[in-house]
Amino acid sequence: MRKTGTAVLLAALLGAALAPVAMAGAETVAVLASGWPRALSGRIIGGQDYVALRDLASLGGGSVYYFAVSGRILLRLPRATAQFIAGSDAAQINGRIISMSGKTRWHGGRAYIPASLLASPVFSAATGISLAPKPAPAAPAASVMDSPAVSTRTAAAPAPTQSSSAPEQASEAPAAAPGQTAPSAPTEVPAPAAPAAPAHHRIRVVIDPGHGGKDSGAIGARHLEEKNINLLAARQLAAIFRKNKKFNVIMTRDSDVFIPLSGRSAIANNDDADIFISLHCNSAPDVSRDDFEIYSMSDHATDPEAERLAEYENSVVKLEGRPSQETQAQLLLDEMGETEFYNDGAKLAAFVEREADKRFPKLDGGARKADFYVLRGTHAPAILVEMDYINNRRGARRLTSRSFRKKLLTSIYKGVLDYLKAEGPQP
Repeated sequence: MRKTGTAVLLAALLGAALAPVAMAGAETVAVLASGWPRALSGRIIGGQDYVALRDLASLGGGSVYYFAVSGRILLRLPRATAQFIAGSDAAQINGRIISMSGKTRWHGGRAYIPASLLASPVFSAATGISLAPKPAPAAPAASVMDSPAVSTRTAAAPAPTQSSSAPEQASEAPAAAPGQTAPSAPTEVPAPAAPAAPAHHRIRVVIDPGHGGKDSGAIGARHLEEKNINLLAARQLAAIFRKNKKFNVIMTRDSDVFIPLSGRSAIANNDDADIFISLHCNSAPDVSRDDFEIYSMSDHATDPEAERLAEYENSVVKLEGRPSQETQAQLLLDEMGETEFYNDGAKLAAFVEREADKRFPKLDGGARKADFYVLRGTHAPAILVEMDYINNRRGARRLTSRSFRKKLLTSIYKGVLDYLKAEGPQP
């Protein structure tokens, strides 16, 4: 019933967005970006000015993301996030919902929003972009015939007085004709300095060391605790990303503490993550298992083993001190707005798996899918990496090797770069 209702709602929204509307050709919309005048190409739709979200993103140094599943359009700027729905007049600016003077429209493969939104104090304060005020129309020049009782005789002009505080300057103003006011001398106004280019968006990567605190995770050969290996690997991966100044790295934990699954997702969402990577070690009854696996979120597991693993990783909700039904209900609510990220996560997993296969062709367990709670609640392309089998002696030996971890974690880093180059905002 819920899915049917959602489908009907999406069909209604997209139908409204694509319905024929009166549309004129391109025009220019004057705006201010950080106080500097700029011009955006626009269109007249339904009798009012519209601007393209892609042009706004370019002006503000950001990106636009289109989500076909929900009809949502995300405008991400360095200091603001705005969301729109095709066919709706609602907009969400940094979490605050406001109404626009018209609906978000599609035309020529682009999303357009009413230009009047740029005049909103909420939008301009958040983005630094505002609608430029229109210049007041010039007052018509008064003619002699419009003046009451003008004398035909001209009085002798008094000799000009020179201020003692200013040096004498030659005036270039033309002399006034009889009965008219002398025009002022032209003033040379220095050209404003070119505005600084908007700060480029730093890619926010959230690294999540699985388990922690009272949740040890899997216990493997040589009495290894998964939570400790995950933290070592996460710190190592963070160091790799931080060498590239175009990345901003956030860790869900940097010590041996317990964080609920929903708390890990919340950290990523509150920090507006662009990429989410959860690191784990695998364990299975078959101690001969010997590979790494990369997972993305899906309602349906690719195979029974993936389903078993997701069930194990999700069982941590029993340690969170609240009924698991509550967590599952919240995750179902999250699903309503976030299923569009599933495909992005699958693409990211494929890029990472491709890089890992170059380095460990015999250990490549492939890119797979399963219903992991920590991925479901994250509003970004997200993957979960099972680095190796901790209960396998060979796997345990590799996991404790810094050089092995570096090689595997470099595969993740390279895969993220490949994904961003092909699909996402450029670092």
